[in-house]
Amino acid sequence: DSELTLDHFVYDSRAAAGELAVTVAKGVFRFIGGRISKTRPVRFHTPMAVIGIRGGMALLQVGASEQQPEVRATFLYGEELVVENGGLRQRTTRPGFTVLAGRNGSLAPPSRALQQALDDVARSLQ
Repeated sequence: DSELTLDHFVYDSRAAAGELAVTVAKGVFRFIGGRISKTRPVRFHTPMAVIGIRGGMALLQVGASEQQPEVRATFLYGEELVVENGGLRQRTTRPGFTVLAGRNGSLAPPSRALQQALDDVARSLQ
């Protein structure tokens, strides 16, 4: 039940650089960056936040219901994960840390992801 739209994709193989922007309406995703994310963040636009991932891997959970009105971004590996929401900004470079953005413009500081939450996401991706 995930929904996303590829908004912008440009890649120059000779320069090994490009841009990627995605709009995510809802769902669970695992992003594994390639050459594009090594030089500039790949941007995910969600109803509650904008997430930038540079040089690595992340898990994204985008809730689209009143029961789950949030975005949960978990940094797994790489350079950085940045979440912006309502004029606020949180950044982590620590693998295994999550940033939570709420529909009301809230943005929690990075916190260690619980193993149970990571296991739940992994199961939903299978």
